[in-house]
Amino acid sequence: MYKVVLVTAGKPQSNYLALFKNDLIEIVGVIDINEPGFLKSFRGVKVYSNLKEIKVRIDYVFITKSDCITFMLAKEVLELGYNVLFDKLVTLDKSEFNKLLTLANQNNLKLKTVYPYLYAKEIVELEDHLELNQINHITISFKDKKVTNLFDQLIDIFSYLYRFMYHKDLELESVFHLKDEKGNIIYLDLNYQYKGISIEIELEITKHSSHKISKFNLKDDTSIKVIHNRQLVNVDGSIYQYPYKDRIKELYLDISENIFEMFQSNMMVEIHNKLSEVLKET
Repeated sequence: MYKVVLVTAGKPQSNYLALFKNDLIEIVGVIDINEPGFLKSFRGVKVYSNLKEIKVRIDYVFITKSDCITFMLAKEVLELGYNVLFDKLVTLDKSEFNKLLTLANQNNLKLKTVYPYLYAKEIVELEDHLELNQINHITISFKDKKVTNLFDQLIDIFSYLYRFMYHKDLELESVFHLKDEKGNIIYLDLNYQYKGISIEIELEITKHSSHKISKFNLKDDTSIKVIHNRQLVNVDGSIYQYPYKDRIKELYLDISENIFEMFQSNMMVEIHNKLSEVLKET
């Protein structure tokens, strides 16, 4: 059983709790919960103000609420000698990420990131209907009213594409973007080539209806449509769908069964490299 400390700057979502509701993980401490009413979710778990107070064995420190967490906190956790599990990439800065990776390697520690789309049921289903050498064109469109950072969505897309292709062979051909009056990117259109496969990725912070859709056009004219937020795969009219209720909780339970056994260093590096390419163009 893995002994995990949860570090958060606010109320974690219920999906984080689902990570720990199994026989693989035990929460041995919680740090920096700012909402006292939420502590009832951690009955029997001691709350600490910092990691140095914890004297029991710790296998991983799980850093959630990445929008509130800084590079320096992740660095401090590694310097204290603990493996780190991120909710999302802790930094978009490639040099900062390289420093964390170097520090982890020097101390024989592990850096891991929760990539929900890597384990999503619709992606696992998609694998059963897809052969890489049969793909002609991929169109991915993520439009969301709630998201505040398009790069979070791009991370989701890069992580699930990793199941099918090595990012080092993913060639960026063009970038188009729009910013709001505050300078925040609200629209991204990216075009890639991967061994003869054309890939278009469209991301938008929208005021209208949200959707997360991927379309795969195959060389034999088969069309596959994936509606991620409905866990649905449509293969030329044949529907494969998983129950949507409690989707996020179930997804994080699936993650917990895989994340600690899978060392993701290469994937994290490749995702950072691809993010850096896009950031340079925006």
